[in-house]
Amino acid sequence: MQAEVASELGRLRASVGGLEDTRADLTKQIADELHRLYSQCRGGNHVVGTSGVAGGGKGEYEREAFAALLRESSALHEVESELRFQGDVIRLKDDLTRSLAEVQGLPAEEFGQKLEGLRSSVEVMQVICTSFGENRAAKTKGANSGLKPLPFSGATRAFLLSMCQQLRRELEKFVTDLLAGKCQAWPPRISLSSETPAGANTGGVLHGFRSVDPAAFDLLLTASRLLCSLQNSNADLRRDEGGLGEGLPAKQGLWLAVPLLDEFKRRICFHFGQQGGSTFRLDRPEWLLKYGLSAAQVFKEEGRALTGAIKGTGLEDEHCIPQELVVGVIGVLEQILPQYLQTGAAFSDGGEDAFQSLLLHLASKIREYDLKFAELLNPSLRDSFYSQSPFSPLSSWGFGLLIRVLLREEYFEDWVEAESKFLEGKVEGIFGSPGAWDIATPSGNATPDGDFELSSSDATDHTVPDCVEQLCGVLLEYVNFSRSFPGMAEEGGGGDGRLVEFLDRLGGSVLEALFNKLSWRVDSYDPYGDTSRHLAIGATTSCLASAAHVEGILLEPSIYDPHTSRVPAFQDSAKGFVSHIKKWSQKLVSLVTKEFEGCGVVNLAKALRSLSTGDRRAGEVETTRADFLAIFDDLVVQLREARPRVSPDVFRVVWTSVAACVNNNLLNNVALGVDHSNGTAAEFVVLVSLIVSAFEEFTRRPKTYFKLILEASDIFSMDGGECGALLREVESLSDSESVGVLRARNIHSLSLFQATQLLSARGGD
Repeated sequence: MQAEVASELGRLRASVGGLEDTRADLTKQIADELHRLYSQCRGGNHVVGTSGVAGGGKGEYEREAFAALLRESSALHEVESELRFQGDVIRLKDDLTRSLAEVQGLPAEEFGQKLEGLRSSVEVMQVICTSFGENRAAKTKGANSGLKPLPFSGATRAFLLSMCQQLRRELEKFVTDLLAGKCQAWPPRISLSSETPAGANTGGVLHGFRSVDPAAFDLLLTASRLLCSLQNSNADLRRDEGGLGEGLPAKQGLWLAVPLLDEFKRRICFHFGQQGGSTFRLDRPEWLLKYGLSAAQVFKEEGRALTGAIKGTGLEDEHCIPQELVVGVIGVLEQILPQYLQTGAAFSDGGEDAFQSLLLHLASKIREYDLKFAELLNPSLRDSFYSQSPFSPLSSWGFGLLIRVLLREEYFEDWVEAESKFLEGKVEGIFGSPGAWDIATPSGNATPDGDFELSSSDATDHTVPDCVEQLCGVLLEYVNFSRSFPGMAEEGGGGDGRLVEFLDRLGGSVLEALFNKLSWRVDSYDPYGDTSRHLAIGATTSCLASAAHVEGILLEPSIYDPHTSRVPAFQDSAKGFVSHIKKWSQKLVSLVTKEFEGCGVVNLAKALRSLSTGDRRAGEVETTRADFLAIFDDLVVQLREARPRVSPDVFRVVWTSVAACVNNNLLNNVALGVDHSNGTAAEFVVLVSLIVSAFEEFTRRPKTYFKLILEASDIFSMDGGECGALLREVESLSDSESVGVLRARNIHSLSLFQATQLLSARGGD
């Protein structure tokens, strides 16, 4: 030990010698500056001599001018400041070297007697280091403005950093010995018998220590304050450690927490470590976590007695002693938890199931206790930690500490593999359960009373199958779990990369399974026969509702949330679901209109042709109308039933596409496809009116979507003479003029050719 001290003192003397050389250089700079100013005062052409100075006021020499130059010389003032600064550093080095030599190896009682002298040296060092930090921060500005900050050599910086660590060790040892010798009840007893932390009602062990032995408690406070001051000096010296402009080093835990938790750490490692006997149970890691939570509650209360030690040290803005003690307890748990995984892997006998079960159980408990520790550290944010809406702006992210164990390189892959295997079985169970595709209970019974064409945000509740609800719940549960992952800036935390990989692998497998099931279900019915068609419509609407539900509750919010926006599985699924919603919407349209196109319109056209040629009696008009309207009513019923099952956006696409199909089919196959008589034309007008009115339940302006058949109906409502006159006028004009004439008659949607055909059919009647 003596040899080590002698070696260190020799190194320190060499460093001080370097400073003395710097002082000599600064003294020479002052002399050179005085020489320059004196020469400038005499005109710059005379050599300064002793007779000139002694003679005073002769010739060109003017005392007042020289004094003014001295006052205005920034270079002289800067060198003098540097000289004073270097002198302070030399004295500080001498004081620190002497103080360290005096306290090294002393027992607690003798160390306490030297504490006051050490305090003054540490406080001076803090002032020096703060000045050093401020000047380093000003170097960039100084380079641009020509200012030269105070110098601080690398040797001096290394010396002070070394001194910080050596004094830290001595002070930590003193605090540990002081608590062991003077405070017999330390560390406080941890009780699991009740929810109330031990000592919370009695004021705590340290409060009792202050009452019983105030002098010793004052020594504890002084040593604690010195540790905080040393840590602040150390931070100033390490600022921009890699070079200017590279930022601050990662935030460290409070040094004071180390000696306060030292004995507690030894005890908990003994009882819950691998040598703990009955308390070390691979299937009961929650015993350790529950004990650790109780200990954190106790130490948080104890830390309140020392809050004054950090004030005025420069750390009070970044650290809080009660919270730092909680974080220290969590750090101890982080050191012990890997022993459970190491032991579990060693004794799994080559079987993966037991080890994977351990990983899953441990992950579940870590999630539970990370929430409890986060609440203990920040009680006011409790609701944000326990929020079940991960994409809410009020939800907290990056609050977990224990989860860092599972995010380590040696455990992360095994853990995700275990979760993947568990999820695979869970998804199969959800799809295979009875009633999996039954419609889940809707969240409300609101009925839209608006216009779907006006806004896609009209209030409506669409229902989804129970299995889809459950899988969305599973996905959101994993997203909520990932909220505890530490952020990218967290040192050793795994960063956002782990979060992205975790959600990509687990969320991707669930979304892929769901997508495949929905695709299979849409294609599982052959729409042959009315019963099969109705089943296919039900399956398609169910899958559309499911896709829109997953997109709205998970995929779309995840894209806009900064924490999940880079998850490839969410990005790809969002694009895939949007594409298939369009595809399935068009399939639903074809299913709804299949009977209308295949039978309704075709049979109506045949019946009207027969009526027009006289093959059918006029009394059969009612029968023709009833047959057609029965098929059309089924189309409307299918739309009405699909309406509450799908989202407003999807339903708007569906019903407008159905309306377009009805509009085009009636125009091409009935209005233009039949040589109409007065009777068939009148029947067409009646049917158009009924069709348009039937869509009033879907939109306030149904006429907007049936312009073709409405204009055809208007033409059919004219008498033959009027149609013939309009036809002759149109045929006598150019195309552009003819279009103008039709526009004047409110015929805007029909083409010139279509309008001419309809007029010709009526005009020749």
